[in-house]
Amino acid sequence: MINMKSRPINNKPPEERELPRGKKGEYLVMLQLMLMKGFIVLPVYPQLPGLEVFKSLAFIRWTILSLFTGYALVLVAPGLFSIRKSLTPLPYPTENNQLVTTGIYHVVRHPLYSGVLFR
Repeated sequence: MINMKSRPINNKPPEERELPRGKKGEYLVMLQLMLMKGFIVLPVYPQLPGLEVFKSLAFIRWTILSLFTGYALVLVAPGLFSIRKSLTPLPYPTENNQLVTTGIYHVVRHPLYSGVLFR
């Protein structure tokens, strides 16, 4: 019987897998980091007149945000734990990684992406 729970993903020899610097997605990671820093620096909402309703609903917004953040943590924490050896910010797999189909990956195909979307 074949064990489908873990199998090598990349069977190509190393010389065929290597890409020149900059072609692996490093620039995309740098762009993502710059965008995240920009969102941190930008104000949450503009200080315009007429936003009293928006400010009065702050409790409801924070409650919903807290629920979504909790759900995101439920997805991300086990996902990170399951692939801790294969985790990389680059958009290509690491050497000698394994396909994970147990734990949270049995329920959700991409728990890290799902967690980021819920947060």
